[in-house]
Amino acid sequence: MLGPLVFVKLKAAEEALRAGRLEEAYEQVASGEIREHKRAQAVLAGLADAFLARAREHEKAGRYAEALLDLNRAAASGAGPAQVAELRQWVVGVAEREHNLEQARRRQIEAAKQRIDAGSLDGGREILADLDVANTQVQRLAEQADLRERAAERSLADARRFVQVGQFGPACRSLEAARVQNPKADGLLEMEAEIVHGVIDRVREALGAGRLETGAELLAQLGEVGRGLPERSEWERILDDIRTAAQAVSNADWATARRVTLRLKTRLPDAEWVAQAAEQLERIDDLVTAVHAGPLGAVRVGEVRSPFGPPSLKDGAFGPAHAEETEMMPRSGQEPPRQAPPAVRVGPSTRWQLFVDGAGTFLMIARHRVTIGRAGSDAVADIALPADLASIHAEIARIDDDYFLFAPHPVRVNGRPVTQRLLEDGDRIELSPRARPTFRLPSRRSASAVLDLGGSLRLAGDVRRVILFDRHATMGPGPANHIVVPGAYGMVAIFERAGNLCVRPTSDRGAESPGAETFVLADGAPVELAGMRMVMRVQS
Repeated sequence: MLGPLVFVKLKAAEEALRAGRLEEAYEQVASGEIREHKRAQAVLAGLADAFLARAREHEKAGRYAEALLDLNRAAASGAGPAQVAELRQWVVGVAEREHNLEQARRRQIEAAKQRIDAGSLDGGREILADLDVANTQVQRLAEQADLRERAAERSLADARRFVQVGQFGPACRSLEAARVQNPKADGLLEMEAEIVHGVIDRVREALGAGRLETGAELLAQLGEVGRGLPERSEWERILDDIRTAAQAVSNADWATARRVTLRLKTRLPDAEWVAQAAEQLERIDDLVTAVHAGPLGAVRVGEVRSPFGPPSLKDGAFGPAHAEETEMMPRSGQEPPRQAPPAVRVGPSTRWQLFVDGAGTFLMIARHRVTIGRAGSDAVADIALPADLASIHAEIARIDDDYFLFAPHPVRVNGRPVTQRLLEDGDRIELSPRARPTFRLPSRRSASAVLDLGGSLRLAGDVRRVILFDRHATMGPGPANHIVVPGAYGMVAIFERAGNLCVRPTSDRGAESPGAETFVLADGAPVELAGMRMVMRVQS
């Protein structure tokens, strides 16, 4: 039998339900024996309807957690399970969609922030345009983009004022500040070019007057401004040449100083000091040559001769002379007879080693069929590689102007096994794991080809590149040359004429330069052209 307290609770629950205090009414009748009372059942039925109605209101307002809590209370109050389940499924689905949309909005806001922080203001604004402008984060990022844009405009205006009064150092700093704020600001590239041209005009004036340190300081004040622009790069190379020439003078390396100064003469044609230095170095070179041609130069100091520098001592002072010189020794008081070195001839099976100062050693082969094999084997290959190969592993044949690879056993070209193939520029020939030369046709104007050995593979004499010579090959600073010589200021053609191997300067298109002199290469005699010093040695 229910006591008086139960009726008090029932009355309190009924009053709370009528007043809309749903949680209070639920607490009074949700547990214990009171729940089974008829009046409590009526309260619970009212609560079920009220909780369902309030859950729908929460869902519409986006309060999904509160909506789910009211659905739980409605179910506990006796609401129909199907009705509760249907509404719960709807609320969960809407909540999940809203969560996904919120995550997407956050990712968009973060992407916009990253764009703006990186200086891509327009990119950040494009992302923000798709978002709710009432969002405080969106508003804050839009304001940040506007602030950076205005800061960049102020810095650019400062740079213009500094340029107008010739203060290029502060102009560079203002330009860099503008670039940090907005790398795509209007007028940024134009101002950068104007600053670089203004500084270069002053550098040109300083170097022309011989104020070398001033020129270097002027160029250095650019910092990162104009980095990579051709105009700046050209003057940086000129300053590098000046430093190289100065170091060579300090080291009494007159040949290098003369070569680099001649290159500077073409780049600074109006600088009198460069012309004077070139003339003075020419006289020094003549004087050094005269000394070598005199009695001191005639003494053989037990040397092993190099094509590029002074002899190195081997047997001690005044060691044995060469046999041919011993036979030609003059009588006392007579001038020693001198014989010109023989010209380099071109034959059907000729090989040469070409030594190029600053570029290395090259093997040149004029044969139509060239064999490749293992160094040290009984069958001597034209290109003998220190690798795990057969004695004669493959052959490259030139037929007309085409090159074909022939192999008795499959070799891989660009990863595919072949026994014969028409070679094309860039083909990678895999003879063994260590021997993987690359076939090159550097120039369409020449049928001569190149084998780049690559990696650590070398031929005897530290040869890294083989020239398959056919009538004509070029030397110069660019990759379109058969023999690449960094630092050269022109191009040189090596070609056959009347059975002799000749050399002459050419234009950058391979045509003969007007007034260019042709030289017949002599075995072991150094030749210097276009900033390149070379010596050709006949091998067979």
